Order: sequence, then structure tokens, then C-alpha cells
Amino acid sequence: MAVKERLLSKLKIVGSALMAPERDRDFRAAAEDLSAARDLCQKGLSQQRFAPYAEIYDGLLPALRQLVAGELAAAEILPLCRELLHHLSVLTSAEDHFKKEFVFLPYKVSM
Repeated sequence: MAVKERLLSKLKIVGSALMAPERDRDFRAAAEDLSAARDLCQKGLSQQRFAPYAEIYDGLLPALRQLVAGELAAAEILPLCRELLHHLSVLTSAEDHFKKEFVFLPYKVSM
């Protein structure tokens, strides 16, 4: 699976965690998945192309970590997190500069 598809999959998982009913929310898993998505985005884009994404990730990750710690009221911060995550998903799906992954499959054992 290409980097972009893996990244969008991670963002979808985080989005579903934020949309879950209150009793089923797992902010710790959402923060871990968002951190993994940030790493994928950083590896898949050049440093210059990653800069706008870094700002969004740097805003979302601390908010989710504060939700895990119980420092913020979920009702106040969740709508903003959902909006930022949606914006991030739209930007990611429109991005055309992700690095390509190629696999070389030789047809002979000697290769």
C-alpha cells in the first residue's frame, strides 16, 4: 500500500475514534495513531511540502494528549479537533507530491 493510502487510513481511524460515543472513546489510541500518521506524512513528503502539515499535527497532538490526561473538557475541544482532522484529510487526499514506492521483482533466481 502506498504512503498516501496508509496515511489516509490512519487519519480515518483517528476520525472514527473522535466520533465515537463518549463511553467508547479511546483518546490514547487516537493520539498514537495520529503520531504514526505524522511520521508517515513526514517520511512521504519533502521537508518543504511537510511544513504546512506539521503545523496542523503540532496543534492536534498536544490537544489529544491533554484529553488523555483529562486536562481539557472533551466537549469544548472535540469539535475543533474534528474540524482540524477533516481539514488535514482533505489536504492529504489532494496532495500529489508523496514519494512513490517501487518493488523490483526479478524473474530469475540469479537476479
